[in-house]
Amino acid sequence: MSLVTSRFSPLLRHASLKFASVGMLNTLLTLVIIFSLKSFFGVADSVANLSGYLVGLALSFALNKRWTFEHKAAHLPALGRFLSVFAVAYAVNLGAVITLIHLGANHYFAHMAGMPLYTVVFYFGCRDFAFATDHGTDQAGAQARIFVNYRKWYLATLLLLASVMLYRLGVVPVEVWDEARLANNAVEMARSGLSLVTTYGGVPDHWNTKPPLLIWLMSLSIRMLGVNEWALRLPSALAAIATGSIVFWFCAVRLGRPFAGFAANLLLLATPGYVISHGARSGDYDSMLTLWTTAYLFAGYLYIHARRERQGIWLAVFSACAVLAFLTKTIQGLVFLPALVLYACVQGRALSILRTRSFYVGMALVLLACVGYYFLREQVDPGYFAAARINDLGGRYGTVIEQHQGGHAWYVRQFSLFPWILPGLLSGAAVFWRSSGEPRKVSLYVGLATVFYLAVISSASTKLSWYAIPLCPLLALLMGMALDGSCAALRERLRVSQTNWSRILAAGCVVFGVGVVAINAVKIERHWRRMSVDEFDRYDVFLRSNLIPSVPKRNLVIVHPGYPNSQGDRFYVAPTLFYAAALRANGDAVTVQPVTDEIQSDADTLVVCGEALLKQVATSVTLQVIATSAKCGLYQITGNRQRPPGLKGTIPNALQATVPPQLEARDRSGTN
Repeated sequence: MSLVTSRFSPLLRHASLKFASVGMLNTLLTLVIIFSLKSFFGVADSVANLSGYLVGLALSFALNKRWTFEHKAAHLPALGRFLSVFAVAYAVNLGAVITLIHLGANHYFAHMAGMPLYTVVFYFGCRDFAFATDHGTDQAGAQARIFVNYRKWYLATLLLLASVMLYRLGVVPVEVWDEARLANNAVEMARSGLSLVTTYGGVPDHWNTKPPLLIWLMSLSIRMLGVNEWALRLPSALAAIATGSIVFWFCAVRLGRPFAGFAANLLLLATPGYVISHGARSGDYDSMLTLWTTAYLFAGYLYIHARRERQGIWLAVFSACAVLAFLTKTIQGLVFLPALVLYACVQGRALSILRTRSFYVGMALVLLACVGYYFLREQVDPGYFAAARINDLGGRYGTVIEQHQGGHAWYVRQFSLFPWILPGLLSGAAVFWRSSGEPRKVSLYVGLATVFYLAVISSASTKLSWYAIPLCPLLALLMGMALDGSCAALRERLRVSQTNWSRILAAGCVVFGVGVVAINAVKIERHWRRMSVDEFDRYDVFLRSNLIPSVPKRNLVIVHPGYPNSQGDRFYVAPTLFYAAALRANGDAVTVQPVTDEIQSDADTLVVCGEALLKQVATSVTLQVIATSAKCGLYQITGNRQRPPGLKGTIPNALQATVPPQLEARDRSGTN
């Protein structure tokens, strides 16, 4: 017994484990109270939730003050700070619970899902605020204060990231390119189960030939949260939060510059092309791709400079993230790799790396995973590799697709979407020139990776703005490092004390942070308003409104003109098919069809937008208005009329269309 106690006593003295022990006790007690009040007494969700947390509050204060953090100061001030921390943590938890319930999640699952958020916020708040102690002036105390400072900067960074990424994430209807296509892939996979083969309209999708990693995550999210925009975009938003966290961690821990990490995230969220268009708030590949490329770039740097005994860890992280990047967007996920080799050569580390056996094992595993995916996919989906070779393995690099073309400086000129390309590169050059040691190495490494990747996408024939999204964290990092160095030099020049300077920085960060959040909120609202009046998107706005789910179950027909295209012989309505799937999950039988098709004889309700289409539909059926909004209407079919023979269907049914055409005269045509 004494052996066990001596071996594990250091662990038992760690504050996080003590807090976890108290938390498990409180969690068990809280869940019992919440579920008991709901199940046996029929108490409302919010009341049951609050009651459960209040019961454990007194116990939590006593145990965490005396045992977890060994706080010996006065009880009353600590209680006030403790209650304020609880209020913030509980607000975060309750917001998550109510949001999940509103999105249709199971009530019990929603309460459980809110608890991790509550626990994280509550722990850091208790440790760094409620029960913070004076660590003294010795070296250990100074080091402790440094790490507390890191945690405060990270909490601010995390709040900033979450505010932008999760603010009204589901307010904008699904975009026609490429989000709607992936949304239908995910809905079908959520219904059929995880598979290597993504489908559209029930058949293998060879227009979208990317690996299924993102579709897997989206389908799992849809299974938990239902068929809605939140479930569709949540994996991308969480990937963006993780990307920002990695950037902050690298700056704070590797460089010892937490302010540089916060500033980098501030600049990252001030990049419109990263946040909105095909980016972090979209159900598209590029946010997830950027997470894995950023992770393997930093892991590669740490591998190159690590001691021999730690190289294996970073090589494993690098290899895993490289594979995940490939499984997100194939070859584009591996474009940065030659830059790593170039940096290793410049640093004189290439030969020593080539002499290690683990390097060849890691590269062999990456190669095996990439080649193995193509082999397995071709076995279960014949013809896939030929389509992937055209789409991903050179077809779009050497050929202009859908008139998306431009010169070699095309990406540099995209100031409205990516304003930091030139400033970021210049900042990296300045850090390299003025700094020494680790900042100089990092600026060289990130600068080489940025220039190489930019050169590759700039030399491609097809130019698409979202190809530059993986550059955003790197450019933000370079500018964050430069800004941190400039602030340090300014403090020395002005001879401001560290305490006063920290206050000035904190005030500036609050102002700029609120500004970035507000600017993104305004852009999101503008995007929503622009789509809500669009001739085609108003179908989707109407279908997801409260007017539709409030009507009893029915056999619904959605008459749609189809998105315009250059060929005129396709019927592409992927966004509307996504909302039709949501209605089917609600119990309706739903058909999406062009106006030229005859209305099914067993249909009882109909949705149509626009007076012209309504007049055409009215030639074959008689209608009674149920609800209308923004030129769209839900109608009861009350009878049939003789349809003019010239209007019989010549356009294939929506569910049979598998290859979407290029949109004409709309800035939404796209390709992955």
